Amino acid sequence: MSISKPVRQEEMLPPFEKIGEENWSQKLRKLLNSFDIPLPAPVSSAEIQEREQALALTFPVPLKTFLLEFGPISFDYVELLPPSQISRATELWFADKLDENPVDYLIVANAGGPDNQFVIELKNGHCLLARHDSAKLESCVTCFDDLIRISCIGLYTGYYGWDDLELVEMQSKLMQELFGVIL
Repeated sequence: MSISKPVRQEEMLPPFEKIGEENWSQKLRKLLNSFDIPLPAPVSSAEIQEREQALALTFPVPLKTFLLEFGPISFDYVELLPPSQISRATELWFADKLDENPVDYLIVANAGGPDNQFVIELKNGHCLLARHDSAKLESCVTCFDDLIRISCIGLYTGYYGWDDLELVEMQSKLMQELFGVIL
């Protein structure tokens, strides 16, 4: 199955608002299938519980729900980690250079490769981008749900290519309008 190239920004809207809402997984699965995104096996509750116990914390509900339904999907730029690789931000190779306390953050995805990663702030669920170049945690999106939603928008340039400037402009404008940031 393939997807038609969007001609209007509205055609690129993510297929859901919140992970766990009615029919969210069916809508997302349809979108992912239209881009021929390989769908890994969902992870088991036991895998998640084992990792939560090892880290002495509870995964945020949206992260847990997503992994149970879809597993660690690669959205191209955003590559979700399997539970066995999810860790506290103390595991970032540049953690000692951060102003923030890395124990308060959970690494959940690679960002365009393993040097930069997306983290979730455990106290409020905000997603931040952990950048290695000038080591910092940069505000990204307000929650894991929005990280997945912005990743859905990002699929279009991954599929049609960055050389389509009109598409890149539509995508960037939509990301900015919905999330206040461009990935």
